[in-house]
Amino acid sequence: MKKFYLKKISASKRNNLLTRKAISPITVKYTVEHICNNVKQNGLKAAVDYASKIDGLISKNIYVTQKEFDEAEKELSNEIKNAIKAAYKNINFINFNIQKLTQLKQLMELNAKENLFRLKMLDCIYLQEQHLYHRQC
Repeated sequence: MKKFYLKKISASKRNNLLTRKAISPITVKYTVEHICNNVKQNGLKAAVDYASKIDGLISKNIYVTQKEFDEAEKELSNEIKNAIKAAYKNINFINFNIQKLTQLKQLMELNAKENLFRLKMLDCIYLQEQHLYHRQC
């Protein structure tokens, strides 16, 4: 993974690294799901392949020490830390809403199927009462 130390890079390079283009939450969700499924199926090899593709990882040493985490955290301003926390909250909020919308859609589909079944049953009862028979009854 390529490391950047905020205090050692120019402001324009820092802004370039911290600027990201807007991506649809749905696109992000499907991309992340695809990556997670690939890593679940193929394990560490898939994770290292993604690190190589995305981050340019050359080393096979993928472990980061607590000291490296602590040093990296010291490099971040409170503004960046707050932005990361806000992004984390937004991702959780979006994921929660996607799950709720998916559940609602499934419930609506189930209700629609149940209601269609009930209507067909009522039609059949009516046809039988009228001594008319339909092949679906």
